[in-house]
Amino acid sequence: MMLHLAKQSSRGLRLAALLAMLGLATAACGGQSDETTAGDPSPAGSSGEQPSQPPLGAALGEPIEPADADWGDLPFVDQQLFTMLAEIDETFRNQAAEVWSDQFRLDQMPLAIAYRDASGQVGKVYLLHHPDAASLPGATKVSLDSSLGLGEVYQVDPPPSVQKLGQSVPFDFNVLIGQTGSMLFFLQEGDPVMWPSTWDFARLVVHESFHRYQLFWGTPSRDSTPYPRTSRVNAELAALETRILAAAIAGEDHGEIRQRLQQFLAARDTRTATHDLGNLEHVQEANEGTARYVGNRYAEVNSRPGRWDAPTGQLDNIWLELIRFYNTGSQLGWILDALGVEWKDQVAAGTSLVELARQAVEPADTATLLAAAKLELGYEDIVAQVAAANLSSADPLAGLPGFPEGAAETGSLQGSTPIDIQDMIDCLTAAGIDIPDGNLTLIDWDSYEIQAITADCDFSSP
Repeated sequence: MMLHLAKQSSRGLRLAALLAMLGLATAACGGQSDETTAGDPSPAGSSGEQPSQPPLGAALGEPIEPADADWGDLPFVDQQLFTMLAEIDETFRNQAAEVWSDQFRLDQMPLAIAYRDASGQVGKVYLLHHPDAASLPGATKVSLDSSLGLGEVYQVDPPPSVQKLGQSVPFDFNVLIGQTGSMLFFLQEGDPVMWPSTWDFARLVVHESFHRYQLFWGTPSRDSTPYPRTSRVNAELAALETRILAAAIAGEDHGEIRQRLQQFLAARDTRTATHDLGNLEHVQEANEGTARYVGNRYAEVNSRPGRWDAPTGQLDNIWLELIRFYNTGSQLGWILDALGVEWKDQVAAGTSLVELARQAVEPADTATLLAAAKLELGYEDIVAQVAAANLSSADPLAGLPGFPEGAAETGSLQGSTPIDIQDMIDCLTAAGIDIPDGNLTLIDWDSYEIQAITADCDFSSP
């Protein structure tokens, strides 16, 4: 998961990494979605054919069995880790275009894997694809069987930049290690998500690493338009959209897929005509939706099921403003593939998935399409669900497990070091950085100057 900031990087995304635990927990759980009852269809590849899919959750706990290799005295969890990383490298070395494109090469991305304990104390740190690794303090080349194809892997002393994050985030998109910005993942034994025991962790690594790749996209920053949190009509039509897209994924031919896409556009256009939605949906579908898409494609390339209609939790504000976009964005990508649309470069340049979908089908009567979708996909049931939902104007993070009151403002997660956004602003201001209107999204987080300043800042709340 990633909260979008203009020119994002790790310092500005600590809050995003904390919030990511919500998205990861949703993906890891097997609970049924209250708002999707269209049969939870799951697509195969870009041709639109439907595989026989195991029951939802059947592959969630698929263990990583270490590769048949000479592991020496490496502990079992390291064997699982390097087996997983070897598959990721091989996939992106040989089949990157089947996952996304040859522009997203995870086999070349500087990657740091750090172990930490429950207190946040960082232990061993492994570096892959890192140009400075051999020259860093404590650097020792890890002896790995050449059959893994991983190239040079180094274990290094925990860099200060990694130690600093040990008590706060599960991963970081651009931590400075040596002179190289790196993708960082923390492993913690007992954590149901951040531990390489099942192939779900590989999906997570691919998904979150894709966010680092997105740092260079032209996706706009989230604008300041307040989202209509309490509008039941907006929520009803949003829930209908999820059923329409699920039905499109289950479509038997291109004609049915196109018709469902027209229905989706009718629902989306009706909402935008009656509500000022700002650009939240564009941003989230471009960011989280495409990252989910990439995770699904990676799984399919390696003969594991893509979760194109995974449960997204109960219908509430956090579903409305965040969680549903993992599915809607990835599903729109699948549909555009099925219809033969070249869409990826355009999304990266800033075009919305909805606009690309609009270009893929002929215009049709909105009222007729919407009426048909409501009749076919149980709109009365949706209305009842929304009527029973707790839609509030309050911060959707408030009261969630692990998120204390005001989490959106402080970026705090229970059990972790809270992050004070005002401290971040004060630190940058004291260093002479101009922050227009106190808006951190306008900072160039990729610049070395900003990274060097924030590396020395303490953003912890008292």
